[in-house]
Amino acid sequence: MIFEKKFDEICKLCDEILLSKNSTKEIIATSWLHVIREHSEFTNRYNVLFETKKNFFSLYLLKKLILTILRIIKNFFFQKNQISFIGNYGQPDILIISHFLNINQTGKEEDFYFGHLPLELQKLNNNVVLGLINHTDENNKKIKSRWKIKPKIHRVIFGKNIKLKYELKIILDLLKNLIKINKLFYKSKGLKRNIYYQVKKELFSVDTINNLKIFYQVKELVKKHRPKIVMLIHEGHAHERIIFKSLREMNKNIKCIGYQHACIFKKQHSLKRNLSEDYNPDIILTSGEKPKKILEENFKKENINIQQLGSHRFLKKKLLNFSIKENICLVIPEGLPRECKYLFDLTLMYSKKFKNMKFIWRLHPIITFEFLFRKKLIPNLIPKNIILSNNSLEEDIYKCKWALYRGTTAIFTAVANGVYPIYYNYNDTISTDPLYEVENRSSIKNINDLNNIFKNERNFLQIEKLNKSAEYCNKSFEKYNLKTLKEILNESKN
Repeated sequence: MIFEKKFDEICKLCDEILLSKNSTKEIIATSWLHVIREHSEFTNRYNVLFETKKNFFSLYLLKKLILTILRIIKNFFFQKNQISFIGNYGQPDILIISHFLNINQTGKEEDFYFGHLPLELQKLNNNVVLGLINHTDENNKKIKSRWKIKPKIHRVIFGKNIKLKYELKIILDLLKNLIKINKLFYKSKGLKRNIYYQVKKELFSVDTINNLKIFYQVKELVKKHRPKIVMLIHEGHAHERIIFKSLREMNKNIKCIGYQHACIFKKQHSLKRNLSEDYNPDIILTSGEKPKKILEENFKKENINIQQLGSHRFLKKKLLNFSIKENICLVIPEGLPRECKYLFDLTLMYSKKFKNMKFIWRLHPIITFEFLFRKKLIPNLIPKNIILSNNSLEEDIYKCKWALYRGTTAIFTAVANGVYPIYYNYNDTISTDPLYEVENRSSIKNINDLNNIFKNERNFLQIEKLNKSAEYCNKSFEKYNLKTLKEILNESKN
């Protein structure tokens, strides 16, 4: 388990490698080097640094190379799954790059991350194209076939495979970088030496290779269609940085925009760190006033253009009226199976011991209840006071007095609409609470803690305090302000 002091040290050493004169696009493409934030989902990958057992690297590399070559051969002959287009379009003004996370996204006009923003931009006489990075096991042909009606916003689905010449170039370039990293490994010592050793392995990981595939696909797409503006989610991931690099190699005049769409955690590292100019966005757009201030404070010594855009997560606030609400607690896990299990186990234990509360279980769109049942992460028989919701987030929020959460951004929308937040501290070595600045919230460790909150409702559901928390969350995810993008567009066209 990674503790705060070690977390900070790992961040510092990984950044030194990314920012060094020896850094290349292949090193930047190594996802492992980008320490995202303090959540165990990200920190667990660094536990390997403190293990004494080391594998024989030569055998590991040989295995990786053989598997990579076999995959290339298989893809070339049997599984052609390259970039796909849904709809026909000419030269786009704006290319928005988002993510395809679930087959259920097919056929929908709104995007999971950008909501109705692409449609609003198109209404302003802009040709908008939405690029989707495919994170599923579904091939592009199947995804394309499920779009029965041509969408108003044309889609581009990035393929799992690319042209053979690029596949071979990736392998060759990675081998060149391996030689470079190996020299640095022998010159280093201590924890940094362990990091270099792991980088040697991570160079040939699926994540690194996929990031480099995106690099070449974006290059080809931009060469052919020449957008004026490219906008993508900005969380600090390696593939984001690689896309910016690809754009700059093709056309220095393209306006590169990074969109901060989710909450900013206390230890959100890679989002708050710049790399060399080619790997940074020209403009960072924020979801609200609060994250804008956080990033401005973080980058106050650097010349970074940060502007407020807003978010589709914004919900028009309704007046608080607890008299019409039942004793219902909303359970909103992150889109991670393990996080679902933590929260569901807690509420199941509570339901067995206490009968005074209903729970509405609501999942992140990337996960389904069918999946959780199949993986036996939740039991088939569920108590009557637990409801599995397929309603909209808005519908669920307006029914509930409470919300049980860990690291989900959805808690901001809930609190902005008068719901009291209860953070479940499940053996956290570093807190992952996104509401770390909000005073009117509770942290629990077990069902007795939870029951004490429910029993003492008057102490927690105070309108004045709830409104103060709501104001904070409203400033984190505000209504879209298209004026911001209009000005950027006009500047690009001129």
